Amino acid sequence: MTCSAIQCPNRARIQPLALSGNIWQSRNTRTNAASFDMRVGDFPEDVQTKACATCGALMPVLALKCTKCESYQNWYRGVTLSTTVLALLTALVSVIGAIVPNFWNWATSGNSRVAVSFAHDDDQGGFFLTATNDGDRSGSIADVIVELSVKGRPLKFDGTLDQQSNPTVEPGKSQKIRYTLDVGTHLVPYAVTDVQGACVIRVNIHEFSGAKKSEALSRDCKDLRPLDFGTK
Repeated sequence: MTCSAIQCPNRARIQPLALSGNIWQSRNTRTNAASFDMRVGDFPEDVQTKACATCGALMPVLALKCTKCESYQNWYRGVTLSTTVLALLTALVSVIGAIVPNFWNWATSGNSRVAVSFAHDDDQGGFFLTATNDGDRSGSIADVIVELSVKGRPLKFDGTLDQQSNPTVEPGKSQKIRYTLDVGTHLVPYAVTDVQGACVIRVNIHEFSGAKKSEALSRDCKDLRPLDFGTK
């Protein structure tokens, strides 16, 4: 025995869903069943729609991705990269990462790169410089000059290379080089407090390529014992 929708209201209100593949239906007797016979990508006729910014297909206004061309409808659309483009970019970055170090080595090869720093002084009228060569050719220290100003009077003293020191620095090596100072009697009338500013040790460097450069090392004059001031 069957009953109508009027005779069996509970049966009329709710019927089980019938699922078949991508099609779903509801037999709710309060709503037009035909309006819910939908496939993936379809939507009810009374839903507000918008056109896809890429292919023009209609979709619900709140949709973030088009079901036809699968393009995003928000800001993702502006930064979308295809798999091919992404693979090419990855390969490009890998190639650049391998080439740059080799190019740098090539560009800086065939020359010396000498840098100098102050090491320490001694109580025998001398001081030591540390010279480091990061190049692949030999470089050398040409000459060393100590400059200072005492009561407005500029003074310069040439450093003399110690006989046991070698001013040539081999590639990839670091070494100490000793110089002595002969200030004579020039500083006898003065005290170290008469010095204006710092003492400057100016080091002239000759690179393998023939280029010449100068490095200035600032030191407090009281830390240079070879500067024999007469007034203590």
